[in-house]
Parts: sequence; structure tokens; C-alpha cells
Amino acid sequence: MSDCVETEQSPGLAVAAPPSAGMGRPLRGLVLWGSAWTLAGYGGAQGMRLAGNLVLTRLLAPEIFGVTAIVSLFLQALEMCSDVGIGSSIVRSPRGDEPDFLDTAWTIQVARGFLLWAGAILIAWPVAVIYGTPQLALLLPVGGLAAVAQGFCSTACYSSNRHLALGRLTVMELCVQAITIVATASLALVRPTVWALIGGGFLGALAKAIL
Repeated sequence: MSDCVETEQSPGLAVAAPPSAGMGRPLRGLVLWGSAWTLAGYGGAQGMRLAGNLVLTRLLAPEIFGVTAIVSLFLQALEMCSDVGIGSSIVRSPRGDEPDFLDTAWTIQVARGFLLWAGAILIAWPVAVIYGTPQLALLLPVGGLAAVAQGFCSTACYSSNRHLALGRLTVMELCVQAITIVATASLALVRPTVWALIGGGFLGALAKAIL
């Protein structure tokens, strides 16, 4: 899984000694190019999110967004509490390019995805009781499936960050967001309920894993 996406690598990044003037230029170029892609990606993502929200607010009732916000809150809390720094380890570790290291990191990531899903199942009923919304007992486990899909994402995403190869990574993120918006809007047209938002989120996570 570590070699699913080809990453760009600069000679300047592979040298442990302080770079000379000739080696410093490629590194500076990578930083500037990566910064430009980051800004472009952020602007594009915000624009797409605004457009998507405008469309969805016309298709779905306001209370649907409130229920979805509760689901997102608890799923994100589970994710933050279980963050073991897989991405940071790949970016910063001297072994970050070794296949064995990347395969181990990917295995841990997959296991974490299933644990997050199990956690969503465990808290589903208590959350439904606290909020007095029986629908949450089913929404949380189904929403937690997105964590399982994300667990299968390639470690090449982190390797791209490690080597400042942010161009294809930014394009992929924008494609995933576009797929999520289109999928959610399509589901909302067919069935304008909270399941459109939950299903769109899962399809977006699945698209990211595939890409």
C-alpha cells in the first residue's frame, strides 16, 4: 500500500549534511511550490464547501444538519482521542521511506479504523438516550464506517507531505471533496433525510481510499 501513489523526492531532502547553495535552491523551490499548492487547495476547498452548503440547504431541512452535527461531533472526538500520530511519524521519522516502516504504519491505521467503528457502536445507544433522539443509535455506527474506509488510505499521502510533493495530493483532496458534494446532493435529491449527509460522507471517505 505504501507505493500506491508515486511521490516526488528532492536530492536535497536525502542529504543529512547542511545543503550547499546548489542544494538549497531545490529545497526552497519545493517549499514555495508546496505553499502555492496549499493556498490553492485551501481556497478551492472553501469555495467548493460554500457551493455545496448552498445547494444542500435548499434540499434538506435545517434540523437534519443539527442531527448530523451531533454525529460528527462524537466521531471526531473518538478520532482525536485515538490519534497515535501515524502521519507525523511517517513525515518526521528517519525511517519514513522504508517499506517495512510504512507497511507497519498502514496496518496500525487499518486497525485504528476498525477500533473507531467499534467505539462508535459502543457510544451510539448512550448518545441516543442523552439527546433523546433514537435515530442516533443507528446513525453513529453507520457514520463510523467512514473511519474504516479512511483506515485503508495509502501511506503515500503522508509520504507526499514528507517530500513536499503536494500537487497531486491537493488535486486528490479537491476531487474527493467534489465527489462528496455530488454524492451527497444526489442522495438528497432521492431521499432528503439525514442519511443523505451520512451516506455522502461515507462515499467521500471511500473515494479517498480508492484514489
